[in-house]
Amino acid sequence: LHVVVGHMTARGAMPWTEFSGFGFTWVPWFFMLSGFVLTYARLGKDPNTPINTWTFVRDRASSVYPLYIVGLFAAVGLSAIFSKPPPDSIIGLEVFLLQSWIPSIIESTSQMHCWFISCMVVYWFLFKYIFAGIHSMSQKQVNILLYSCCL
Repeated sequence: LHVVVGHMTARGAMPWTEFSGFGFTWVPWFFMLSGFVLTYARLGKDPNTPINTWTFVRDRASSVYPLYIVGLFAAVGLSAIFSKPPPDSIIGLEVFLLQSWIPSIIESTSQMHCWFISCMVVYWFLFKYIFAGIHSMSQKQVNILLYSCCL
C-alpha cells in the first residue's frame, strides 16, 4: 500500500504527505524477497543439477509475462480513453520489459510500477552465476558479503 500511494503521489493523483513520501523504501524489500524466494527454491533441488539459463528465464517469464502484457494493454487502452497514452516508443520498451533501463521515462510509462519486473529479467539471466558464486562460499564469506552490501 505504501508503494502504491508513493506512485500515485508521483503521478499527481494524490497530494504529498509524510506517508506517501517514503513509499520507495519498500522497493529494496521486494528485490530481496524475490532473490530469497528464487534462491530458497533452488536450494531445495539437487545442487549438481545444472541451471539452464534460458529455461530458468522462460519459466519465470511464463508465470509473470502473460498477466503483465494483459495489464499493459488494459492500461494503454484506458489511458487512450481517459487521458493521453504514452508514445509508441515507450509502449514498445514496456512490451519488451526494457523500461527500467531508461530512468527518465519511468514516470511516463503505462504501468510505472512494473519497472520492477523489467529489473528482475536481468536478475533472472544472472541468477545461475550469482547462485553458483554464493553457493561456493563459506558461511563466513557470505556473512561478510551481506554485511558489505549493507554499507
